[in-house]
Amino acid sequence: MKSKYVYVSLWVIVVIVLSLMPKSSLGIERVKLFKHSDKIVHFIMYAVLAILSIMAFKKGKNCRADCLAIISISSLSLGVIMEFLQEYLEIGRTFDTFDILANAAGVIFVIIFLNNKIVNYEF
Repeated sequence: MKSKYVYVSLWVIVVIVLSLMPKSSLGIERVKLFKHSDKIVHFIMYAVLAILSIMAFKKGKNCRADCLAIISISSLSLGVIMEFLQEYLEIGRTFDTFDILANAAGVIFVIIFLNNKIVNYEF
């Protein structure tokens, strides 16, 4: 396995672990900056996922539209699956549509505004 795939794979594991940890383990009840401040964390987690995915799966110096579509669909699917698992696993967390929107915003932001800058970097 090439190292560029290791980074995105490790980040997916981080996202899954953080998403499925019980709320009490994260200590997020105590660190509430403002209402819905957790959406910033969702935005950042999925933006990083999109950045690492683009860097891993680009061909040469670009990530074509089909590559970006696959990255978008897989990232957003992961976010939706995590929200449903939070609802149905008894971990003290619940489904939140706004979390999904924050995840999507992170991915879309990277694809629209950062894609052309990312493709010039290598691992």
